[in-house]
Amino acid sequence: MNPEKRERSNFAERPGNSNLSVKLPVPSVKSGKDAPEGVVDDGVIDWSLVLRFWVQPMVDEHEQRVYAPCAVFLDNTWVRVGSVGSLRCVRIVCQRMAAIHDKGVSDETLPAIPGALNPNDMIVDVFPSDLADCLPGDPWWWDERHKTFKLNLAALGSDLALGLLERDLTEAGKIELLDVALEYIETLFRSCDTIQPHLARSYLEKTRQAALIWIRETSFPTDGLETPEDDGRMLVDEIRRDGVTADEALILLQKQIEALYQDPCWPYGRLVKGQEDRALRAYNAGADRIIYFTQKELG
Repeated sequence: MNPEKRERSNFAERPGNSNLSVKLPVPSVKSGKDAPEGVVDDGVIDWSLVLRFWVQPMVDEHEQRVYAPCAVFLDNTWVRVGSVGSLRCVRIVCQRMAAIHDKGVSDETLPAIPGALNPNDMIVDVFPSDLADCLPGDPWWWDERHKTFKLNLAALGSDLALGLLERDLTEAGKIELLDVALEYIETLFRSCDTIQPHLARSYLEKTRQAALIWIRETSFPTDGLETPEDDGRMLVDEIRRDGVTADEALILLQKQIEALYQDPCWPYGRLVKGQEDRALRAYNAGADRIIYFTQKELG
């Protein structure tokens, strides 16, 4: 029995997924222009035509700032995909749905991307002996004229950012940890006799600015990297267009994945070496998407 058939049997046995006769929602909404009013269920949205999610700022009837989770289409129209609420709640909704539908999130409430740094402003008269070599990385710049090392705030910021690269974090998560690290740096600056109190805040802001540039330059979006999971989700959304049941969708998904990952030069119709794992990953992602929409239809 091939891996796909075995996985399909496992899917049918999962708790809560026994009712495979449920019809899956048809992705019929292709633009904000033809969308119904109010919150639009994600099951009827054509996700192949959605560009990103959007944390939309709004003002309620009491002139209070509120936010709405929205999906933005390729034609730059949008629909609401959840209730209006606080910034925190709407961010959670957008991030959760972004993970489900493999889209990015545009959050204009986050700090603006900083501009270019002026190198002349980043070298300050702080020396290794002043901080007892307590700073992370190697943020020191050699001043050839005075034959001494000075603190390079740009290097300090980049060292802090590089320390976060290996962690499996979102950009927002890295920024949150950066601010924690900067609290430690602030303690060092304020305990240093050679750094005047009014300069400590300026040094911290410049360090943070440099770190943010590195974080945002190295937080690559994955939208352009096609994976087997992308294939599985895309196939399910195509299959849903025909108004099929969950069981029918599973059968079609298996057949289409076998066809997609089959080597056309292989005469016996078997998956080539290395493709079986990719096919199973695609099937699992597609099956999970079918589970998601099945459970939504069951309420």
